[in-house]
Amino acid sequence: MRGVAVFTMFTQHCMIIHERSGGEGGSLAAGLFVLLGTAPAAPVFLLLMGYLQADSRRSPPEELSGGLKLLLLGYLLNFLRLTLPLLLFSSPDRAAVAGGTPLELFLAVDILQTAGLARMTLGLLRRLPGRLLLSSVLIPTVLLISPFLWSLPAGPVRDLFWGSGENVFFPYFPWIIYPLAGMILKELLNRRIFIKMRSRIAAGTGLMLSGLILMNFMPSGDYYRSCLPVHLFILGFLLLWHQAWELFAHVRGIPPARRLLQFWSLNVTAVYFVQWVLFGWSILLFGYREQNAGTAALIGLAILILTTFSVALTRRIRRNISNPAFPGLC
Repeated sequence: MRGVAVFTMFTQHCMIIHERSGGEGGSLAAGLFVLLGTAPAAPVFLLLMGYLQADSRRSPPEELSGGLKLLLLGYLLNFLRLTLPLLLFSSPDRAAVAGGTPLELFLAVDILQTAGLARMTLGLLRRLPGRLLLSSVLIPTVLLISPFLWSLPAGPVRDLFWGSGENVFFPYFPWIIYPLAGMILKELLNRRIFIKMRSRIAAGTGLMLSGLILMNFMPSGDYYRSCLPVHLFILGFLLLWHQAWELFAHVRGIPPARRLLQFWSLNVTAVYFVQWVLFGWSILLFGYREQNAGTAALIGLAILILTTFSVALTRRIRRNISNPAFPGLC
């Protein structure tokens, strides 16, 4: 499930960086590629983060440390993917074309920052009594109050939590709901609750229908700052999506595809980091939103291949260095 999310992430990023319209109305293919990078991508990463963290044996200080590292890694990525290449090789007006000044691009809030804050939150929440009920109450509360927070003043710290600027992609409010939902799902399964397929299909379908109905009566917002109806729809989709891939996990055959998906999943942070650095530097070669959908897709495919091989090579080098057969490199 997470490996597929890595692939759909590439389909979106190649369009929003290189396709002329940013994947918004330029062509049917571009729109489809961007759509694949929405519900099946970022919400999946965050949902599975909470799902896996529910069984974590790490102490709260370890979770806080790990969350802080993810947070700082997000800003390191911002520096390497756009701020540095634009400072070194671009004209002053080219940075604005890429979405802001080098400083604004450095302070952008992307999924790594949100994942870091979410890891800290869940690390503390797991230790509280009644965490299942508390998490269940937090999700609708966050969805209801988030739109009111987006109108508050902006700033580098505030943007992490409720920013509404164009370089704030995954503010904590409302995206914390997906790690919370993942933790709830795993807790229910651990307690042998909600284990029947028909229950999950019914719940997922009900959430999706509720979201669709409420879209007629409540504002939807945009993808990054969506309101209650959109997130209900996505949560329902994730339940069905999780069920589908749980069934697929038991299907034999197509071993190369399975191994590739597992590789992307096990190395998701490294793959995410490397691909964004490559996409950022590719602007110097191909421009920002200057290509048709076909060319943008080819650029994305090339970056996907380069990312996969570079991460695999790095893993192999690290294994060789730590191998006792190479004492000079230990």
